[in-house]
Amino acid sequence: MYTLYSHEFTQLVDRQFADSEKAQYKALKHVGQFNAITRTSNNSHFNILQFESSFQEEVRVVNFRDFNHTSFHFQLEGHSNARISCFGDALPMKQGEFNVMNCIDPISNFSFPKQKDYSYICLGINQQYLTSLLEQCGAEWQKIAKKLATDQPFTLFDKPKHFGSLLKQTLYAIIHPPVADSLISTYVPHKIEELILLILNESSLSQKRNTFPFSQRDVDLLHDLKIYLDDNFLKQHNLSGLARQAGINEFKLKKGFKILFNYSVFGYINHLRMQYSYKLLQARALPLGAIAALVGYQSDASFIRAFKNYYGYAPNKSKPLGNGCFQGL
Repeated sequence: MYTLYSHEFTQLVDRQFADSEKAQYKALKHVGQFNAITRTSNNSHFNILQFESSFQEEVRVVNFRDFNHTSFHFQLEGHSNARISCFGDALPMKQGEFNVMNCIDPISNFSFPKQKDYSYICLGINQQYLTSLLEQCGAEWQKIAKKLATDQPFTLFDKPKHFGSLLKQTLYAIIHPPVADSLISTYVPHKIEELILLILNESSLSQKRNTFPFSQRDVDLLHDLKIYLDDNFLKQHNLSGLARQAGINEFKLKKGFKILFNYSVFGYINHLRMQYSYKLLQARALPLGAIAALVGYQSDASFIRAFKNYYGYAPNKSKPLGNGCFQGL
């Protein structure tokens, strides 16, 4: 086992916020033990840390002293363990997991087992900035805003959560912004805010799942049905048929689907159809009438009305969605 002390680890990890945009690249290597690199970019509101390493033997970091921060942790590859002074329990992280931690006067001890590929991203968020964002999100989030304002340590989830494709795509856009260099300083903060809101939504849904009134078998059946709908949303469905497809009664289907996924069953089908019609319209793949029929509408007028209810304006109006390809449809 190789031991890194706080002053050495600080050579790699810098969570400081900056008054102006700043980016850094750091590397630390001990032959036969590990080879690590970090990339950091920050401003006054956030700090993005990418940490990649190969560990030829177990490496531990002892007594790493940090300042107060709220951090969004994403384990892309590999695994590690942490003990942070403001939390009683160990905080392990495995590949594909994430969590949010509010760290107060933290002194941390990390353990990195022997592993070839280790990749980790941490978004440090200025606590005043996060408090301001939560205050805009309604009463549900004021308890967390108060914890931030009064320097109370917490983790958003009792144990790390697996992150799905939407979180992964948003995180990737933050790390690899798909815009011109002149737009990055505006684009990235908006994507970070989007990521925070997606995670808050996951927290809200998790709380609902914890009070879910049905069995684990019911939960599994409803998840299977959601996967089925993801692939079959263009088919015609009715509630009794979907209940048979899921192997669950209609009451559990209606109530359980809403609790688990924040959509009614047919609201979710409509959501999928509207997103699909958006892509077809944007690509100019088919005439509007053909798209309307494909997603289940008997007339152009009924499709345009449904589209307007979902997006806020009709697909044949001049106001564009995305890159403006709706004009003239």
